[in-house]
Amino acid sequence: MKQTCEILNCGAEAKDRLVLCARYSMAKIKSFEIWEFALFKLCLVCLGAWLATAFSKTMKKFKHVFFFTFLISCIYFIWRVFFDVEE
Repeated sequence: MKQTCEILNCGAEAKDRLVLCARYSMAKIKSFEIWEFALFKLCLVCLGAWLATAFSKTMKKFKHVFFFTFLISCIYFIWRVFFDVEE
């Protein structure tokens, strides 16, 4: 019984941390400019195109371009949301 309580307490702690992280991220996202939303859309389109290259022979030659564009934009957004201090 004691182990169950410890597991549930750990789960509640993890949930609280995730809620705090989500609130922080949402506050940072509200400060994005319009070009950053366009870059985010490009990130998602490149992810979809990269995944689609598995099914299309004509797009296979662009596989690396889609992947690196997706990777670079993801790195930018991780930096922008979690490491960029504007205040």
